[in-house]
Amino acid sequence: MNKLDRVARGILCTTLGGVCWGISGTCGQYLFSTYHVSSQWFTTVRLLISGLCFLLLTLKRNRPALTGIWRDRRDVLQLIVYGVFGLMLCQYAYMTSISYSNAATTTVLQNLSLVIIMVLSCLQSRRRPDRRQVLALTLAGAGTYLVATGGDPRHMVLSRQGLIWGLLTAASVAAYTLIPSRILPKWGKEVISGYGMLIGGAVLCLLARPWRLYVPIPIQG
Repeated sequence: MNKLDRVARGILCTTLGGVCWGISGTCGQYLFSTYHVSSQWFTTVRLLISGLCFLLLTLKRNRPALTGIWRDRRDVLQLIVYGVFGLMLCQYAYMTSISYSNAATTTVLQNLSLVIIMVLSCLQSRRRPDRRQVLALTLAGAGTYLVATGGDPRHMVLSRQGLIWGLLTAASVAAYTLIPSRILPKWGKEVISGYGMLIGGAVLCLLARPWRLYVPIPIQG
């Protein structure tokens, strides 16, 4: 595969990933509004099933990494942090924000993660943001203000819970992007994502106890 084909494939996968993420948010909103499903139950099920699917893929593509990662304590610690504060928090905050607002608004707030990454990058490299970055930061702040207030500071269009969870989604997406930067190229995306989802799902399962939550989804033929 030449360079042009790899770029085209990367663009296609990125586009499909964004589309699937948006569809998942819309499906979550439907379950929350129609069947009053708990975001805790929904997120736990998503993480555990997705994690198992990723690890099954790894059995064919990178089986040695399934056990190899557990021999390095530093990598294991980073994996646990990624699973809890990256994947689990990102998924849970995203779905909870949707339950208090809607998928479109939450996705707009989630994209503030790019601003957070930009600020952290500037702090790490000890430099000031350039003009384009300042402009982007200003527009992102203005957009969040309009989403939250509709242009009228006396009234909140977005609920306080929706705004807080939406901003937490942005912060957790930034963490989700930055935390595995060292272990991802070392062990592969399937291993890191699979174990991270299982760890995050297991922690949320212990905290939320989803088996005690009533899930009123009818089984239709």
